[in-house]
Amino acid sequence: MGFQITYDALCTLRCWQPAFLGSTPPVPLAAGNADETMPFHLRFGLSPVQVRDYLSYDISNYLDVRPTMAAAEMVQARGWRWLASTQGGSLVANNAIAPSVGARLQLGIYLRDPRFIDNTDFDGPDGDDEADTRGKRFFVTNATVTGADFSFPTAADGLDERRFVGMRHSVFSLPKTSDGNDPIMVRDPLSGGRVVKTLDFSASDPTLTTYPCDLSDLPPGLYQLEGNQIVNETTLIGFAGEAGLLGIVELALPTVNAVDLHFKQKIA
Repeated sequence: MGFQITYDALCTLRCWQPAFLGSTPPVPLAAGNADETMPFHLRFGLSPVQVRDYLSYDISNYLDVRPTMAAAEMVQARGWRWLASTQGGSLVANNAIAPSVGARLQLGIYLRDPRFIDNTDFDGPDGDDEADTRGKRFFVTNATVTGADFSFPTAADGLDERRFVGMRHSVFSLPKTSDGNDPIMVRDPLSGGRVVKTLDFSASDPTLTTYPCDLSDLPPGLYQLEGNQIVNETTLIGFAGEAGLLGIVELALPTVNAVDLHFKQKIA
């Protein structure tokens, strides 16, 4: 007697960039008419031209959306699968394999085609040029972040410089603001600011101008570095080796509805 394995979607990420969508604004599928017996275009109020544009939209020509190297190991170990799509992708699992409490999926958004950058406006509401995002990567999440707002941008705003942060290797040095040897607290802002590591410098020379930091035992992610003799910062740690990385999306599992990541079209 045969049997069937059923897979459930633990989360779905959709990336929208109006420059590649023709005349159609991003379609919020969850907001459509609930009557699934209605034709697609009537459910969502789309014209024939909009339906054509929507069905031909394929962001995978420009972006590679997939679990980061660290997350790919977790996905494989748990028996999950990442299924890429023309809009982004979905994490699926056998319905008998539920995510543990507090589980998160870390997705990398990687550049495939430079035309994506050429057509995307990362400028913030202050009207500055995009120099503020150079050397940085964006971070967004549907989880609560202690001390900062990295929520998903709206379609009207698009992803801007407010969600970009600096990057550091797992091993680095921090300039000291004064003599001393106070510890540095490393916090996980997605876990209520919980301290995940304390760097102890009590045995070091208090006159040294930098603190050597080694966080190679921590998984890559967003961390807050705090201390009395450093400039506190929120930064991405451990992604330096991932070529083409534009940013990180971290999703709390499971997500009930698809999550939409909106980019803003650059207007010449």
